[in-house]
Amino acid sequence: MMFFVVAFLAFLFMVFIGTPVVVALGCIAIAVLTNTDGLSIHVLTQVMYIGLDRFILLAVPLFLFAGMLMEAAGMTTSLSRLSKAIFGKTPGGCSCSCVLSTMLFAASSGSSTATTLAIGRFTIPEMVRDGMTRDKSAALQVISAELGVIIPPSIPMVVYGTVTETPIDLLFVAGIIPGLLLAAVLMVYAVFTAKKGPAGRPSAEKILLGPALLSAIPAILMPLIIVGSILSGIATTTEAAITAVLYGLVVLAVKRKFRIAVLRDIVQRTALQTAQILIIFSVANVVSYIITWSGTGIMLMETLRPLTQNSTWFFLVVNAILFVLGMFIEPTAIILMLAPLLVPLATSAGIDPVHFGIVVIMNMALAMATPPFGINLFAVSTITNIRQKDLYLAIAPLVLVVASVIVLIIFVPEIIFIKKLSY
Repeated sequence: MMFFVVAFLAFLFMVFIGTPVVVALGCIAIAVLTNTDGLSIHVLTQVMYIGLDRFILLAVPLFLFAGMLMEAAGMTTSLSRLSKAIFGKTPGGCSCSCVLSTMLFAASSGSSTATTLAIGRFTIPEMVRDGMTRDKSAALQVISAELGVIIPPSIPMVVYGTVTETPIDLLFVAGIIPGLLLAAVLMVYAVFTAKKGPAGRPSAEKILLGPALLSAIPAILMPLIIVGSILSGIATTTEAAITAVLYGLVVLAVKRKFRIAVLRDIVQRTALQTAQILIIFSVANVVSYIITWSGTGIMLMETLRPLTQNSTWFFLVVNAILFVLGMFIEPTAIILMLAPLLVPLATSAGIDPVHFGIVVIMNMALAMATPPFGINLFAVSTITNIRQKDLYLAIAPLVLVVASVIVLIIFVPEIIFIKKLSY
């Protein structure tokens, strides 16, 4: 057991010094497999392959591809204009339009990082022009991009549902209200803080609502097609993702932006992002196999089991664990390693697995924006050249805002209609 403790500490150290999570996981897995009696290095490739041999995982590249088609078709620009048309006369309206346009794009891309890169290029300069500082503009964009993994379709939800056998369609439905609630809270926060500074003035750009709405209809239809086809039973999650891709290709052709070079670029970026997600998925499956074999998972479950007598304490302790781990470890790896262990405990504590799943997903969304290793912080730095230290200071109050929404979801599960969904 001492060897496994040392291996875990070595993993944390490797991550802390900047080693990519997948490399750290792989090194630790290989070290354990080659130095533990009863385990063999030969199971490495087998477990990695078995972990990826799941039909539902096809939804990951398909949703990424659909989101990039949406960006290539100019739908991000139309969403931004619609948002400015709605909030243009509101104090802090540009900040509100950032949240709204991010939410609308998130409802198609399924990826928080993709949302940050696609929308941030437009919204951050606009917020700066309206008087907000660059670091605060970038911080609001980073936090708003969390909606990309809360509002369906959501790639982390697909991963979570796959490893815990929780119905993904129920997770998709359950994520709608929390996503809308978080967007509303962020807008209120943006207006409240904007009134205290130069960003409180209305936007000088005048955009007519009618033409802006007409232009944004193709972008709005995509999430409706995805979620509607799943909820109606017409399509599975993977089939809905295929439908989204076909719809995106049609829109790209109708807008006369279909080019081989554009399509090639989208395919390359989709392949790269898919590889980054799935390689973590496959290596984390090896770590999960080791945890199961060694009995470490059982020890963790037995340690947390007394907390299941009180669902509130269990929820709060698990949230604290996820928050701390999310500061250092890639969210997908956390889901893969811990979710299969935590869900049975949550169920024994009387917590609905869908409710628990939404809270886990929201925590992982927050992890993407939490210093020091939040992936969205690095993403926004690449398009703004803002120093990480400045981002850390600007994003701190927004982290508290999101945390308060998570606590609300914990104590008021009726917000996501959990009883209606599960029974």
